[in-house]
Amino acid sequence: MIIFFEKLSILGSLLYLLSHKEDLLKNQLTEVYYIDNSRLSSKIMNLLERFFSCKFIKYDFSLKDIKDSSGELQRLKLTREHLFTFKEMIVESDAYNQILAELHASENDNQKYLRSYFEKSVIHSEIMKSGCWRTIFLISVIEDFMLQNAISKVLYVMPEKPWINQYKKYGSKYGISIDCEKGLFSLRDKSLMRIIRSFPKFHFLLKILKYRSGFLTKVEDQKSTLFLEGRGDIIFEKNGKHSDFLWQIESNFPSDRINYQYENDHERHILQTNRIDAVKITPYVNDFLSLPKKAINLRKDSRCQLEFEELKRLYDYYHSNFLTLKSFFDRKNIKIFLTWDRYDADHIIKTDAINSLGGVSAIMQIAFDGVPLIDNRIHSDIVFSYSRLSFNHDKKLGSKFKYHVITGCTKDYLNPQLEKQAQFLKEKLLINGAKNIVCVFDENSVDDNRWHTGHTLQRDNYKYILEEIMSNQSLGVIFKPKSSKTLRKRLGKINTILKKAEKTGRCIVLDDINRHTTSASPIIAALSSDICIHGHLCAGSAGLESSLCGKPTILIDREGLPDSKLNQLPHGKTVFKDWPSAIKAINTFFSDGDKLSSIGDWSNIIDDLDPYRDGLGAKRMGSFLNDLRMNFDQGMNKDQAMEMAAMKYENRWGPDKIIKNH
Repeated sequence: MIIFFEKLSILGSLLYLLSHKEDLLKNQLTEVYYIDNSRLSSKIMNLLERFFSCKFIKYDFSLKDIKDSSGELQRLKLTREHLFTFKEMIVESDAYNQILAELHASENDNQKYLRSYFEKSVIHSEIMKSGCWRTIFLISVIEDFMLQNAISKVLYVMPEKPWINQYKKYGSKYGISIDCEKGLFSLRDKSLMRIIRSFPKFHFLLKILKYRSGFLTKVEDQKSTLFLEGRGDIIFEKNGKHSDFLWQIESNFPSDRINYQYENDHERHILQTNRIDAVKITPYVNDFLSLPKKAINLRKDSRCQLEFEELKRLYDYYHSNFLTLKSFFDRKNIKIFLTWDRYDADHIIKTDAINSLGGVSAIMQIAFDGVPLIDNRIHSDIVFSYSRLSFNHDKKLGSKFKYHVITGCTKDYLNPQLEKQAQFLKEKLLINGAKNIVCVFDENSVDDNRWHTGHTLQRDNYKYILEEIMSNQSLGVIFKPKSSKTLRKRLGKINTILKKAEKTGRCIVLDDINRHTTSASPIIAALSSDICIHGHLCAGSAGLESSLCGKPTILIDREGLPDSKLNQLPHGKTVFKDWPSAIKAINTFFSDGDKLSSIGDWSNIIDDLDPYRDGLGAKRMGSFLNDLRMNFDQGMNKDQAMEMAAMKYENRWGPDKIIKNH
């Protein structure tokens, strides 16, 4: 018999083994594997092995090696398939439906947001920390172990957590029995913020005290405003850098009608200089005495205590933040909430808050996804999408919306002003002997390769092309990293080769940063190059943007994502399995001297990714938002404002560019 522990600990795992010792010995326990372990358990490992007469082994694995039979990374399959299955198990469970019985029975239409929030939140997590995603992924890891070692049954013991019956049901599909360890202490979340959120009035006051600005004032001007939830890309020029404001720059939307949350004094200064209302999400103090109670009650059941506490935690978070957001939106007369962040459930709280005031929520697409992924499921009034492909993904996901507005890619990929910057960058390489220039896009990585593809894949994005540049005096390379802040450290020894290449004058790394990512967009790098390589087909956003620029673009698919739209691109011409074959292709591209070569050609699918391909996506989005704003200013209600804006958009761009969800 073999056991896997998620975390080997004295208070949990040891007590579990002791309490089940007789049964384990009957079943001939031979090996105990563990993913992580406490410091104390590592000090007594030899003692444990002697006492239980079996081996205790830390199970080392790498995420990039855990693949299914078709070669797809289980990490990718996690959000593409596995979590959909597990979510259905949860929402169909007796525990879920009993606890939320009052919500399901409610005829109040406003409760639709809360339903969506629960459905998304119960499975939302991230693989980098303990939670649903990691647990489901570990089941795939154990399944891989069983296949590699021809083992038919394994016991997986996890810490006590909600939905244990659903984990058991899910694990049984793979021959994995699941049990939980309880230990001496409950693993309930007793964090300070959780306690505070359970007292919404106290949470409301703390939000006022935290920022101490604006809580005494309420906008008297009846003109409607927009709250933009940005990424920290506070750029007001069309200079090739990422900008949260490109849609505003390209339209007539007045800058002084935009609210934007700043993080520091520098950001506030830039925003105010450009007439943006730099704000903190501070509620209005006068609303304190009239804060409403929760709309529904959760039904407590001793048989599903952990599930009750989990749903209560989520509901406390929802309600306390809803009160703050509604008060803030009302204080600033915000009628439009615009965000890029569709990936967690917070946008649903903001959608509920803005709708409670007769306003509208909107989500803008900022990244390309080749397949429907579970964390992309949304609930919003309006969705600005690149193409009908994105609408089809949302439809499959069960996303809820009223209008899908097809804008085309909203990046500034056909800006003629960028050609001068690109030429300047290109000449820096040409003057040092480069005749042919390649642009390379990477992704981010983390130290622990159990929960990420790790540094190895990213190092390969640099290693092979750097070796080529050192041996090929006519080659120049521009690297556009996803996250330049930690790049040199993550590259390890490869950074030494990178420095040598930079000294030749034929290698450039674009490494300016904003809040989270490199500030330079892929577009400048692409325009400076003859051909582009994106090292990750499973991502694809940078590859799409460079292709829209008119540049041949190669994708490398090492992770495996067979269902991606990008896998419809020609293999051996545009899609490659590894770096050596991709480098061979670019050498063929340059040696042929044929700039009309089919290498890197996206023409067979590009219309499906951007039906316009005119670089006016941001302008279309900004114009729609401005029409929406003006409709509110004319006294229209939200439904009228959206309908009139949609009709105008249809008349200008065609009825196929607006999809209404009846």
